[in-house]
Amino acid sequence: MVVNVPKTCFGFRSDEAFAVYLIANAVLISAYCITWAVLLSALPSAVFLLSAVLSRSVLLLACAVIFAPCHILLSVKNAALSEKAKDAKPPQ
Repeated sequence: MVVNVPKTCFGFRSDEAFAVYLIANAVLISAYCITWAVLLSALPSAVFLLSAVLSRSVLLLACAVIFAPCHILLSVKNAALSEKAKDAKPPQ
């Protein structure tokens, strides 16, 4: 999101699109900080996808499309394994 490779990022369509980008990311990042334990994988995925679409960055969109489902799937699997390990511990 910080580095723009020449000829792969076309910039914001208008000042309004940039304002939506700033406001939406501020809201999403704030929500992420508040609810990180519950939605740990969904909100960063939304941030990356929204940023890619609004900034019209081809490479960021490609990475976000790969990142989002993989990150969510890994988080779900890790939560399931953590729950299974917690249940398997002998009582103390």
